[in-house]
Amino acid sequence: MIWRLTHAIPSDNYGMAFDFMPLDGDIQKVRIKDLTIDIGINPINSVHHFRCGRTLDTTLLPARLKPKYDRGGGDAAKNALKVPDLFGVDLAQVVSEKFKSIVESMDPGAHQFYPVQIAWKNNAAEPLTYYWFAPGQRLFAFDHQRTSPPVSPVTGQFMHNTPLEQWAPAFRQDVVADHSLFSAAEFPGAIFIIDQLKGALEQAQLKGLIFIGPYALS
Repeated sequence: MIWRLTHAIPSDNYGMAFDFMPLDGDIQKVRIKDLTIDIGINPINSVHHFRCGRTLDTTLLPARLKPKYDRGGGDAAKNALKVPDLFGVDLAQVVSEKFKSIVESMDPGAHQFYPVQIAWKNNAAEPLTYYWFAPGQRLFAFDHQRTSPPVSPVTGQFMHNTPLEQWAPAFRQDVVADHSLFSAAEFPGAIFIIDQLKGALEQAQLKGLIFIGPYALS
């Protein structure tokens, strides 16, 4: 089976949501290197660049992040916060060393990980290393005959403007067989994983991960 991988909103010990603010670089201007159209009639939208499976231009990637509360702003004190193993920053995602290790053990050398430092109050650095993460595998993975709602004949993409409970994408076994984690060209902005990777991530008790599915293999 196939699962969509996404992340929860980080919160402190009291349930207060917090976010991560880049201290350098320009995350909103980070783009993929290859804008070639491979599906539909338009290039890959910039809002999907961190999840499309193509190589990022890392020139403007921030090297440091600072936690801050969503309400009221200001510094977030470290003793009330637990950094999850997967969290979002704008349209990108950051992962822990544990997440990176598990993914690379199953898809060695396939994906993109770029170190980023987390700075706490007074710029005290988090001792653990975190990474900007982007899938490095872009597949045409859908079984168009079994997928519902159907793939658009114009864009070639899954028409997911229907309620989540009605989604029934189907993935081709012959395409995804050698990949544990990938992006699907037919579903912009989503990261997909196989059962075995999901099980490994759950067994390691990683925090902040959400699995949506399962979806069928054909």
